Amino acid sequence: VWSGQSHFSAVSRVWRREGRGGAPVWAKPPGRRLPACEPHGSTCVCETSVESSAVFVGTDAPPIDAARELLRIGAPHVAMFDAGTYSSLASGPGGVEAFVRAGSGQLDENAIVAFPVNGTTRHYFNKASTVRIGSSDSTLTPHSFRNPPHF
Repeated sequence: VWSGQSHFSAVSRVWRREGRGGAPVWAKPPGRRLPACEPHGSTCVCETSVESSAVFVGTDAPPIDAARELLRIGAPHVAMFDAGTYSSLASGPGGVEAFVRAGSGQLDENAIVAFPVNGTTRHYFNKASTVRIGSSDSTLTPHSFRNPPHF
């Protein structure tokens, strides 16, 4: 469950206050249906879901430019896992190396991709994670975002 008043402007714009210190009142923009949100004090609580998927698939290491552009979720170095948890799948130009969980044999969302960033090797999960606000009902106005970590 996600709640917030100013963190997501498309949701927070649907509230208005009645009088000084009054309770928030639902104010649906004309012609739009909104995600499944409920008033909660001076903010709202909305139905959410998180979807994850692999960014790259197959048995080759991704191109370094694509990896730098698309991979955003940091991962620990593979040596931090128990011995045998990850194994090297492939290496590619530019210093890219792909690691997969034992028994996988191909890139999936649990794979870790390592590549140089400003002279330091960084590790990223091969995963895209998207938060969706509201129900999957296609008649509702869809809202989604990715929240990448920063190093």
